[in-house]
Amino acid sequence: MTSHTRELLMSGRRGEAAALFGFAVQQWPDDSTAHNNLGFCLILDDPARALSHLTTAARQGYEPLVINIYNRVCCHVGLRQPRAALEVAEEFWQTRPPDWNDPGSGTLWLRSGETWELALEADARQALLDLLLDTARAQGWHDDEERWSARLARS
Repeated sequence: MTSHTRELLMSGRRGEAAALFGFAVQQWPDDSTAHNNLGFCLILDDPARALSHLTTAARQGYEPLVINIYNRVCCHVGLRQPRAALEVAEEFWQTRPPDWNDPGSGTLWLRSGETWELALEADARQALLDLLLDTARAQGWHDDEERWSARLARS
């Protein structure tokens, strides 16, 4: 199902991809991967609903957590909640720093200017740090920018 939904997403058919994972969530409500994948499909079209599913996936123990955090940050960016985006990531960094031996590869929405593009990323940590740095920079939050920049330099 995942490869089929990736094809749907790549062809811009996000609603159909979300419907497939919506069915999976109905059938298996305790499946963290189904919630995470449904949330991922909804990020661009319904970030509030996506955030709800992504938060459920995190509570249910979705791994790799760094991908879930990245997706939740995307939701907050889409909802124009940059402070919440940075707070989600900061809580993650403080309570469970990313495993630097496992970068967490996966399919992510990468921001390119004002648009988002689907990409297979080998290092979700790097993508997360880049997104957080861009978010802090766009807001003119210099302290946050310095913090995320230092973390990026250490990665």
